[in-house]
Amino acid sequence: MNNLFVINEDYGPTFSGSQDSSYIDITVAGTDVLGDVSYWCLPEYESLSDHNAIEFEVTAIINSSIRLNNFLYFNVKKANWDRFDSFRKQPFVDLSNRIYSSADVDTLISVIENFQDVVLFLLLKPQCLLKR
Repeated sequence: MNNLFVINEDYGPTFSGSQDSSYIDITVAGTDVLGDVSYWCLPEYESLSDHNAIEFEVTAIINSSIRLNNFLYFNVKKANWDRFDSFRKQPFVDLSNRIYSSADVDTLISVIENFQDVVLFLLLKPQCLLKR
């Protein structure tokens, strides 16, 4: 099945409707991240749906040669908050789709880094940067 593996553990049904329950919801992982999945469960809290919430944890070691991030310090008093507000109101559907369609950890890291770059570019004026 395209090197995908179901990582569900048997903690009970993932769907609990008024008539029936089932194990319909599955969590899958590719071979490249299968060994990095360290936790999977159905938490006790309400999910506000007939489908139970699913929690899982993936522990990934980031290759430091991919990108070395320097810490940036900002003067938030000089931030362009109008621009921030207009950006914040835009839908994040595209970002969600890109995150969910990420095939591997490197692609996901790239999506997150691109998002970070866009946020830094759009939201802050150059004079907000105090030091690098």
